[in-house]
Amino acid sequence: MGWEEEFVQKIKIGMGLWIVICLLACAGQGKNGFDQVEARLPELASDSGRIYIYTPIRHLTLDFVPKVLVNGTSVGRSLSGTFLVVDEPAGEYTVDVADEKSFSNSGGQIKSEPATISLKAGETRYVRLHAINSDYFIQMKSIPEDAKNGQRDLKILSFNGGNVLPLDPSQEKP
Repeated sequence: MGWEEEFVQKIKIGMGLWIVICLLACAGQGKNGFDQVEARLPELASDSGRIYIYTPIRHLTLDFVPKVLVNGTSVGRSLSGTFLVVDEPAGEYTVDVADEKSFSNSGGQIKSEPATISLKAGETRYVRLHAINSDYFIQMKSIPEDAKNGQRDLKILSFNGGNVLPLDPSQEKP
């Protein structure tokens, strides 16, 4: 292969990567994108805090949707590229995924590593759900994130539910 062909191939690869980056940047910008949903969330009760639980975009082989649990109660599903919004009274909370015995045609199972967070009144916490694949199971780690990383990660994700719903756009906060 001559240098011209190598150069053209590198240009094609670069353009392909640019297109993927642009698509990812736009993914969370629709009516269910983080900024749009956050603007329409109801105000927190004075004794409550907010938890954003999110699942970054995963490889297709890791595209399964286990239930997300907060203190053992299901608040939604861990869907690749989405986030959940959960409002709870101040206190200690464990964020986990359900131990689903079979999530694929191969009969695999999920092993979960929960995270415990302390939520103060008026506080916002972020928990990232990270999947690690092995030959026999998938390990889901619930990882607390700081506000800077959590907000950055949420920018390209879409709303997927939780125990609090955004207001209708006509009722948007001032």
